[in-house]
Amino acid sequence: MGVSFDIHDRKIVEQELQRAKEEAERANQLKSTFLANMSHEIRTPLGAMLGFADILKDPTLPADDRRHYLDILTRNGEQLSSIINDILDLSKVEAGFLNFEHRETNPLQIAFDTASLLDVKAQEKGITLEVHSLPGAPETIVSDPIRLKQILLNIVGNAIKFTSTGGVSLFLSGYTGSQGRPGVRFEVKDTGVGLAPEAAADLFQLFHQADASTSRKFGGTGLGLALSRRLARGLGGDVTLLESRAGQGSTFMIEVQSFADEAPRTTDAETPAPKALSDGKPLIGKRVLVVEDSPDNQKLIQHLLVRRGATVDAASDGQQGVNLALNGRYHVVLMDIQMPVMDGYTATRRLRDLGYPGAIIALTAHAMSEVRLRALGAGYTDHLPKPIHAPELIAAVLKHSNTVLTTLAKPPADQSL
Repeated sequence: MGVSFDIHDRKIVEQELQRAKEEAERANQLKSTFLANMSHEIRTPLGAMLGFADILKDPTLPADDRRHYLDILTRNGEQLSSIINDILDLSKVEAGFLNFEHRETNPLQIAFDTASLLDVKAQEKGITLEVHSLPGAPETIVSDPIRLKQILLNIVGNAIKFTSTGGVSLFLSGYTGSQGRPGVRFEVKDTGVGLAPEAAADLFQLFHQADASTSRKFGGTGLGLALSRRLARGLGGDVTLLESRAGQGSTFMIEVQSFADEAPRTTDAETPAPKALSDGKPLIGKRVLVVEDSPDNQKLIQHLLVRRGATVDAASDGQQGVNLALNGRYHVVLMDIQMPVMDGYTATRRLRDLGYPGAIIALTAHAMSEVRLRALGAGYTDHLPKPIHAPELIAAVLKHSNTVLTTLAKPPADQSL
């Protein structure tokens, strides 16, 4: 006698379970490596900022050293801000909550802005950074300029980081995407370390880095390329690696389509922040109310405005802000969003309900595009993100200042403020 069993299905299940186990272990290892790298990437600029801030307390420090250390402090603060923004944006993309704006955008201007921001890093490494516009490159497209610049900053910044000799070139051209949509194509070419074929295969995976060892030469969180690809796809395009050779450099391609037929062709009416705003007193005669719960940020904003000639009052929560705005005479109200007692959204709606006609600018650490749209919907006139960039702040106050001071004689009798 003999007995036989068909175990084919059981073997299939066992193999699937084994694959699932291996994938889970690999994902866990990637996340552990990512967290270790993230801790290093956050603590490195933070350590430099705290260290040099302590040194700057020395009253005998020479002026040249003081200026140099302040530059280091600023550079590391910007690096830390970039890391935090990448983490927050990626979490939004993964959850499907990141919204994109469709505005008339000048790709060449964004390319030059990107090069201007990164040129200092290139000069420090002794390499070149060039922008080339090829025939057929569109003058304007309808897209999200903030996200497009974010993608370019990531890809071009990476190219500079991995290039020690030679240089980085950014080329613009046009292309036709799906459904015949026009679009802009950027190619970022560098003469850096390049990639081996096995490293290139997983390049755009989340938390992946070509060199994940603790002795790695180049820093980074492993988020930049993954985030850039997700943002580009959200803009109707993609980010791809065209070619790369170890020791000879790499070429990345970024494509973004225009949404001209799906969105109103609106342009940013924002006044550019001219260099002249960094000096002098362009705000003489302007009265500004700053509603901000952080004492340090409140003091910083007051300093920036008073230094440019403005008269500034301050409130520490939305309720105080409403009272001062209704009884004061202000050209502009700078209103934070997340505050105790009464948040900025509620305070702004209250002011608008009571007929307050003046400019109210959201000044908030929530820099997501959907927060900007929500702020405008709540009655804010404009939106500026933190960290605060002085020329942009001064330009916004100038732009939204009215010739006549805005005020209500007194709140309506039925309002208990």
